[in-house]
Amino acid sequence: MFALRNRVSGFEQSGKRQSVKIHIDEVTLDVRCETGYGPTHLAKKMETILVVDDAEPVLNVVVRILETAQFHVLHANSGTNALAVAASYPGAIDLLLSDVQMPGMSGPALATTLKQSRPDIHVMFMSAFAGGNLLVLNYGWAFIEKPFVAVKLIEMINHVLHMPNKSQGDHQYDSSKAGEKQG
Repeated sequence: MFALRNRVSGFEQSGKRQSVKIHIDEVTLDVRCETGYGPTHLAKKMETILVVDDAEPVLNVVVRILETAQFHVLHANSGTNALAVAASYPGAIDLLLSDVQMPGMSGPALATTLKQSRPDIHVMFMSAFAGGNLLVLNYGWAFIEKPFVAVKLIEMINHVLHMPNKSQGDHQYDSSKAGEKQG
């Protein structure tokens, strides 16, 4: 469901479900959600999420989904920029939601670096690449496969935010052992 066009191609509503196809440059996101987020979908408090993705159209859609669900959202288009955003943000950052593969600094490398200065941050990854889940699951981090529907993203984020942080990232990530592409 990814192919970019810069247009909204259709809106359907049947019963309680809505479906919107959003075409942005070369990415098409199929967004389906219940009409109105219920209490289980909205942020319990104004939690802060740092979203990182090198694909600007994807980043923009994820930011909009999270803001609609009443999260406070910080965002960056690279690992290096995310570190700068986190360093300049004075408050707590509750969750890092990052793409796995990005030029320069991968999502797992970003998470490991960010956890050094913010050990209480929860980590969740997203990727369209098969096997991305294997890379991150070995380190106890949460994962959602792209494309995803908005409700599932919000549900998973709420789950991750309310799980004990001790289970996340206990093992040090080493990209040289993971055979990961950098760049």
